[in-house]
Amino acid sequence: MPTERIDITISNSRIAADAEHRRLLQDVHQRKRPARTPIVLNTDPFFCLLSRNASIPQYLSSPRENIRGQLLNLKWRTENFDDDQPLPLTEFSVSPDFGSIRGTQFPITWHESDAGPWVGDPLITQVEQIDSLTIPAPAANLNAKRIAWYHDMQTLIHDFDLRLNGQPLQLSVSISHGGGPIPTAFALASENLFEFMAADPDRTHRFMQLCSDSHFQCVEHHNFLAGRPKNGPVWAGCDSAEMISPAMFKEFVVPYYLQLWTRFPGPRTFHMCGRINHLLDILRDEMKITTLDGFGFPVPPELLAEKLAGRVNLKGGFSPVLLHAGPADAIRSETLRYLRLLAPTGGFIMSNGGSAVVGTPPAHFQALITTTREFTC
Repeated sequence: MPTERIDITISNSRIAADAEHRRLLQDVHQRKRPARTPIVLNTDPFFCLLSRNASIPQYLSSPRENIRGQLLNLKWRTENFDDDQPLPLTEFSVSPDFGSIRGTQFPITWHESDAGPWVGDPLITQVEQIDSLTIPAPAANLNAKRIAWYHDMQTLIHDFDLRLNGQPLQLSVSISHGGGPIPTAFALASENLFEFMAADPDRTHRFMQLCSDSHFQCVEHHNFLAGRPKNGPVWAGCDSAEMISPAMFKEFVVPYYLQLWTRFPGPRTFHMCGRINHLLDILRDEMKITTLDGFGFPVPPELLAEKLAGRVNLKGGFSPVLLHAGPADAIRSETLRYLRLLAPTGGFIMSNGGSAVVGTPPAHFQALITTTREFTC
């Protein structure tokens, strides 16, 4: 098959500004006060696919289409958004992407949804089923397909020629196991998990430990495949746990994430994008997270300023609904609200919480970018 060439074309001035953008982000991660607040838009792969009128089922149909989709997403994003996301000046890495699905090592039945992304049917519907649940091999079930795609993509990547302003970029393939103990448990039990917590806490703790041990095993296996250190630092998600009380969060969430960070020491980058107002003290004082990555607009910036600013790095926040609806004056006003509250202490990256709405006018994204870049404390 002939090599498929994909060209990304941007201005030389944007390339010249890349080093400054990287310094801004580095200062945030090192808890230094950056020269200005950086902005990195949250544009997930499916948003990019739909925005360029591509097909999600086609993207998920084969390793080759998965690679092509990721490279064309990169081209579309790079050419359409001038934010502070570092540019791929010399290299770019792809990985098997099935979407934000978790518990993929377990025998969950996965199928297409009407919208295109895969969804899974709960494996555990009765609390007694926990008694017969065992830890699967890290390369079992849907993980087997992910790993097969990883190996196939290592061969297929040579069929693509990615260039930035005519200069070839080195392409590589990686693999990782995302999520965390709670996303794994929720993938297996869905909302039944919360009933189990209330009705049978002992069994639920056994379930959480099994999900945690299985997640840790998968992270280590994927690290081995990718040539990363076995116990290197990890990104951890905890979506769905925002629906439980602080007491339940302390009992059924905190111990297992502390195990995670003991096993994989390093910066504690943590993701929750729901309404987590009631959990911020726990995240700060008991889980001692380093970064809250991708927090959502249901958390008021006033509360974040009180609870986390200056002590935890923050990225996210801006409502994708407002970003879509506008008008530009309302976007500027809301951007300034976040900046005035969270920028003075440093450690803040402006972004849109969650993702973005397909069809958001480019001028609305630009209002968010320009307002952030022009802000001074």
